[in-house]
Amino acid sequence: MYASHVDGAFIPAGKGKALHLLVKFPESVPVETTADAEAALKLAVDFAQRLFGGDAVFAARMDRDEKSLTNADLFLAPRYIKKTKHTEKMAISLSRHLKLMAKEQLGPIKEDKDILRQQGRALQDAFAQFLRERGFQAIRGQAKAAPEPDWSSPEAYAAATDRKIAAADREIAAQDRAEIEGRLADQEHGLADKAAGLVKGLENARQIGGDMIADSIAEAARIGDAAREEADMIRKQAEAEKEQLVDAARKQSEQLAQAMRDQAQADADAMALKADRAREEAKAASLAVRLANDEIEEAQRKRDKAIAEERAAQAATAAARSDAEIASRQLALVDRALDDNTLELRPDDGERGIWMNEAAMNRGEREAYRARWASWVRAAARSAAMALAKTREMVAAAKTKAERMVAAMKAKLAEDSTKLAAERTALSAKQVQMALDQKAMKKQQALVTSYLQVWEAIPPDRRSPEVNAAVKRTSGLKQQAMSLSPETAAQSKGRSSDLDAPMQPTRYRDHDGRP
Repeated sequence: MYASHVDGAFIPAGKGKALHLLVKFPESVPVETTADAEAALKLAVDFAQRLFGGDAVFAARMDRDEKSLTNADLFLAPRYIKKTKHTEKMAISLSRHLKLMAKEQLGPIKEDKDILRQQGRALQDAFAQFLRERGFQAIRGQAKAAPEPDWSSPEAYAAATDRKIAAADREIAAQDRAEIEGRLADQEHGLADKAAGLVKGLENARQIGGDMIADSIAEAARIGDAAREEADMIRKQAEAEKEQLVDAARKQSEQLAQAMRDQAQADADAMALKADRAREEAKAASLAVRLANDEIEEAQRKRDKAIAEERAAQAATAAARSDAEIASRQLALVDRALDDNTLELRPDDGERGIWMNEAAMNRGEREAYRARWASWVRAAARSAAMALAKTREMVAAAKTKAERMVAAMKAKLAEDSTKLAAERTALSAKQVQMALDQKAMKKQQALVTSYLQVWEAIPPDRRSPEVNAAVKRTSGLKQQAMSLSPETAAQSKGRSSDLDAPMQPTRYRDHDGRP
């Protein structure tokens, strides 16, 4: 019950974990039946809940097998919202509400040893006022004059009771003795009156005369004897009655004393039983508090364990996040090293499995390079370094082969250039001759073209038959003129320009067809 009640609340460090509130109802609150007891227990719980903030009671009981049925036990752990400058949280406080109540009723209380007594007085005042508000008669008792305890132990109570019994015995014996002595005094007064009457009778007899004197004397003697006998008898009866009264008074005193002793013993037994019950209740309350403390400690241990596990998980998560970040930066560095030869990535037999040039790294890359390399990152980096090393070997071999091929091609090109130069020299002589021939042909073409233009302008019927015959005989001349037309000349010029153009380099290919 306690663990579920305080779950999620802040518990200050200290010895106290819960409060045990003992509520004693006045006679105006009925507790005889079960329904009355339940109503009374609810009344006590309502009072505690109202006084301690509404969420304080986690257990309550009211024993029905005790001699006194007006007591209720409440177990409290008051919850409240603790507010600070920056936070708000649910907390447990055993003294906050009592201090507020005492301050409200009694004003500011000095923080000393007397504060608990002042809080107790304020608590009793508050309970009496609460009962009156609920319609029950409740009169607040007189305040104690001194803070010392006013209860007595069973031994001290029995001794005080014995003293009271002895004082009562003495008082009863004194009363009985006074009564007996009074009765004896009354009887003595009666005898004295009778003796006075007899003396007076004797005097009267002397006055009557001589004859009657003897008779009077005899009668007086008889009366005196009778009076003495009666007085003796009365005295004996009085002494017997006195003894009887004394015996009766003694027996009555002894019976009363025995009754008082029995009652005192019964009261002492009841007090001892009540003390035993109180000790048992105290033990039970102590056990309940100890169990509650054990539950609190267990809950605190579980809470500490959960916090430790959560912190460990957070630390593991942070470490994993950090490792993942470092691994990402390391892979990025390896990726850059595949393209940047200044890092000089190569396999190594050290802890990282690779080696790189730190001088070519920035600060972040240097930190990642110097950090611990995870096994899978180390394996990936080493594989990349080995692949890069193999690629470099292949590139070096291909470069060597290419250089050899380039050298061969340069030698071939030099040889071809020499041949081409010789050919171009021979070709240049031919081009000069062709140019001279072309000039002569152009002159001849101009003449033929002029003649043809004149000839074509003459109508056919007016042409001379001799000329026509000559033209027919010289048909080859016309064909030659046609062959030297402007289009033919342009083609010839193109061939000439081709011969004058510089030679283009010839691309040679190896036996595999690659340039």
